[in-house]
Amino acid sequence: MFIAHGEYRVDIQQNLLIVEAKGPFNKEVVKQYALEMQHAVQKMQSPWGQLIIMHQDSLFTPEAEKLMHKSARARKLSGLYACAIVLVETTVRFAIEHQVSNIYRRADIAHDFFDCEQQARAWLQELKPQI
Repeated sequence: MFIAHGEYRVDIQQNLLIVEAKGPFNKEVVKQYALEMQHAVQKMQSPWGQLIIMHQDSLFTPEAEKLMHKSARARKLSGLYACAIVLVETTVRFAIEHQVSNIYRRADIAHDFFDCEQQARAWLQELKPQI
């Protein structure tokens, strides 16, 4: 077992789950993240959106990517309608977009990438299902 590598913070604002993260990430930190997300999701009212702000070169090890996919599927079943991802100060944008898209596409979750938080929030608002 390795020491958790990567940082994240989870916050809830109305019906938006916000994650601010800085990688790279290994499976140990993703296990912690998945557990914390489980608790946060229980506080959400369906449908809800997710905003992820990824700083620097936030890539996942192969094992961490598999766990992220499992966590994403669980969030979809709990009412997640879309995920907006903002990439900040990265030198490997294409690699991050490819890896993160793979996670959310396989979980059948609408997602897109943005340069700023304002655009990401607007996109989530557009996609928000009307109850």
